[in-house]
Amino acid sequence: MRLLQLYNQYRSGFCGEDIVVRRIADLVGKKGGVTKLLLRDSNEIVGHLGRKVSAGLFGIYNYRAKAEVKQELQKFQPDIVHAHNLYPLFSPSVLVACRELNIPTVMSLHNFNLTCPNANHLCGTQNCFYCLENSPMGCITKNCRNNLTESMVYALRFYIAQKANLFEKNVDLFISMTKFSKDLLVRGGIQEKKIKVLYNAVDDKVTPPTHNPKGKYVAFAGRFDRVKGIGVLLEAAKQLKDIPFHLAGGGPLFDSMQQKAFNNVVFRGRLDKDEMNRFYSDARMLVVPSLWFDMCPLVISEGMAFSLPIIASDQGGISELVTDGKDGLLFTTGNATELAAKIATLWDNRELSLNYGKQARITVEKRFSEEIYYRDLAAIYNEAIGRKVFN
Repeated sequence: MRLLQLYNQYRSGFCGEDIVVRRIADLVGKKGGVTKLLLRDSNEIVGHLGRKVSAGLFGIYNYRAKAEVKQELQKFQPDIVHAHNLYPLFSPSVLVACRELNIPTVMSLHNFNLTCPNANHLCGTQNCFYCLENSPMGCITKNCRNNLTESMVYALRFYIAQKANLFEKNVDLFISMTKFSKDLLVRGGIQEKKIKVLYNAVDDKVTPPTHNPKGKYVAFAGRFDRVKGIGVLLEAAKQLKDIPFHLAGGGPLFDSMQQKAFNNVVFRGRLDKDEMNRFYSDARMLVVPSLWFDMCPLVISEGMAFSLPIIASDQGGISELVTDGKDGLLFTTGNATELAAKIATLWDNRELSLNYGKQARITVEKRFSEEIYYRDLAAIYNEAIGRKVFN
């Protein structure tokens, strides 16, 4: 079993996609496979105007990256290639290299790059399907990147990839993180038979299977960004001044949100793995208030692994992960008053919180465990290859 992964890491650094890429390598390695990762880092172009311009243009079709990947394919001789994010330093050209050498290829879609030029289906803070239903030129007219040059490059990149069929023609199977994302891909023209739904996994072996209904605070973990709903969470916290909130993570709004928050909100900053384990262990519940169609946030399954009930936005793929009234509660996206009411319900009713937490742990074991994830991933690999190679 020989697996080659291709991944362009984001400027923001470590994120959920990084975890998935490394988890796949680890799981395949445990099964006796040989894995290799070709990694490019978008920080290579930070602060260099010339490099940014080049990356924008070569992100459309990078002949150099294609040649480098083809050379690595000939050297490593993988049974299969697993592509992840390819923009901006790889480009879809590397998928062409795989096809030219007849290497089976699957691609995980961690964002909405194939259905939205800006990859998030957002126009400002509003969910948007204009480019999916009309034309990618909407990315320009709406200036979705808040930078006209960038918006033009993103629209052009998306348009050429569509017209040249660079993704579907060169990928054997796509891995969608949710049924919601799969439906959008089908609307965008991808054949349904080529799309497999595979929810992200969590390592449930290193986490305690019990929930402490006396947890000390309401938890949030993630990027401090408007699309993550951090403003909605702080507004809810403002309405619940007697309930403590602890927020872990960092991002562009970290400093400004700290200045606006009330005394019942504690900003913990970025935490390492051990610190995150303690953070989850000491929490009463976990809130995921995303405003955008968050693909398949790992934080949900991580919280569930610690038997935390989840309170989350009722949209996109998130509503597939949390079952309202069973392992958590869903609230109307963006509605801080409703969110506050749901938090108060679980905070005041410890027995209900405990029951939801127990069920959350069961959800992980039945749907999001690494064992289940690898079984389904191996089946996808074998289908793409056309024979059983991965056990």
